[in-house]
Amino acid sequence: MLVYGTRRFGKSVILASLAHWRTISKFNSFGSIIGGNSSDLNALTSKIKTSMTYIDKPLQLDILKQEWDNGETTFGIKQDASNPIIFSTLIVQNLEQGTTKKTQKTAGLAPSVSIYDEIGKYDFLKPYLAALPSFKTPYGFKCVTCLAGTGGEASLSTDAMKVLSNPEAYDILPMDWDLLETSIDPEHITWKRKKFATFFPGQMAYEEGFIKQKIKFKDFIKNKSEELDGIDINVTNWKNNTDYLEAKVKEAQKSPDANLLVQQRRVQYPTEVDHCFLSSVKNPFLYEDALRHKERIEASGEWDRRRDLYRDHDGRIKSKISTKSLVEYPFTGGGNVDAPFLIFEDIPEEKPALYTYVAGLDDYKQAESKTDSVGCIYIYKYNLFGDKFAKKLVASYSARPEKHKDFHKNCLMLMEAYNAVCFMENEDTAFIEFLQELHLEDTYLMKAVDFTSSLNITNNAPRKYGWSPAQSKQKLLNMFINYCNEDIPSINELGEDIKVKGVTRINDIYLLSEIINFKIDANCDRISSSLGSIGWLHYLETNFIHPSTKAKNRENEVKKERHISHYNTNRNRGFYTNKRR
Repeated sequence: MLVYGTRRFGKSVILASLAHWRTISKFNSFGSIIGGNSSDLNALTSKIKTSMTYIDKPLQLDILKQEWDNGETTFGIKQDASNPIIFSTLIVQNLEQGTTKKTQKTAGLAPSVSIYDEIGKYDFLKPYLAALPSFKTPYGFKCVTCLAGTGGEASLSTDAMKVLSNPEAYDILPMDWDLLETSIDPEHITWKRKKFATFFPGQMAYEEGFIKQKIKFKDFIKNKSEELDGIDINVTNWKNNTDYLEAKVKEAQKSPDANLLVQQRRVQYPTEVDHCFLSSVKNPFLYEDALRHKERIEASGEWDRRRDLYRDHDGRIKSKISTKSLVEYPFTGGGNVDAPFLIFEDIPEEKPALYTYVAGLDDYKQAESKTDSVGCIYIYKYNLFGDKFAKKLVASYSARPEKHKDFHKNCLMLMEAYNAVCFMENEDTAFIEFLQELHLEDTYLMKAVDFTSSLNITNNAPRKYGWSPAQSKQKLLNMFINYCNEDIPSINELGEDIKVKGVTRINDIYLLSEIINFKIDANCDRISSSLGSIGWLHYLETNFIHPSTKAKNRENEVKKERHISHYNTNRNRGFYTNKRR
């Protein structure tokens, strides 16, 4: 079981209770507690020590040897000083400090209890998967296994994001939504049912301001037994606690640093699953607008424009509805995966004018099959006046097919369908080499541009196409953030003029997921692909290059003008240098 969600839920007490229970009830056994830092482990083990000190005498065991900090603690009976009877062992492993030789000898043993604390703060997956076979029998797990985490203090680890998003793939129990909602008025449910581990909503926190109602236990479980009449329990007041959390969010919105404070409030007391994936540091994107838009298109089905592309009898590129699954974010499976295209604006019947559509691409290294990376190409439309798809994402493709060349072929087909020139991230050059074999590199690739200063076109082969992450990524990222956060005019269902955020021009749900969960060091392939498209649009508009059958000529004129200007600047620089000498 993996429990994740609100702070102030008693998580440490639950984990400590499980560890202590198995330690005193299973003879000749050992238990394992794994964590990522000393402070969290100390908080957990101190509760175990307190429990062992004050438990009723008949259940007490002597602590024969204590090594609570990254070592072994043994329990039993001190029959005499030289002959203690060992009953059980509890092993604490701090992955931050590395494992000692003492803890290594437990690798081949089968624990009776296995605890993983604060899994959102460190990379826990490798030791968990290594230990997993020792938990299993033909009849199920023989080891009581519990993983837990809360958000808000540190950015969610990649491992945690993988497992929370797809628990059953890692032998974790999926969320039982029916059980959670069985005693909640549907009006007070704030979450959408999604694939997740065991979720504890923020309304269930035990903290000042949150109300728990005292009711009869028999009423809660709908059992009229008189024997249960004397048992009272405290249950969540869902309406009050939801109102309380929203009031706190509104209060945070008045702060000068509203975006960060609201984000922290959401991740610490999540009222829906997506809040658990938010970063602990400030997200430069307006993630709540992105989240609301994502929820709306998921509910309406607008996101589902999955298509397969093919060529008809006369070579024209067509699309048909696809039932293939998209590559989810985060991509947790590793290896290879096929996927459909997303076609939001139908493929044009006639070949569009050049630069009506622009593409950005982020490739992957085929040899690194176990990485979380997928290949992505994203196509956006030029800002044409009066066009309902102006500056919108019109098509995308994210996949990792078995043959790398198949990915490149699919990208080329999509670009050909929209007559889109691609401004790609050029750290990986495999796509450039693919087009060079077909003598199509100058047809479909934008020359390299340095976005750090003056948008100069560069020619440092072999990276003479696309943009360099080292030079231009931050500038392009800022452009994409502005694109998503800007106010744009729209019309609501009542026909009224309103303002919405630019992120509503994106209907790709997993690009939206990357935006919602963005942090600087995250693997965001879809965002990286979009950076090239948005930078390409900016370059065209800045240089007054418009979609036209003559657009390529105008681009060449701009390049020539830039070259002359660059030459004159350097010549003048040299003249003044010589004069000063």
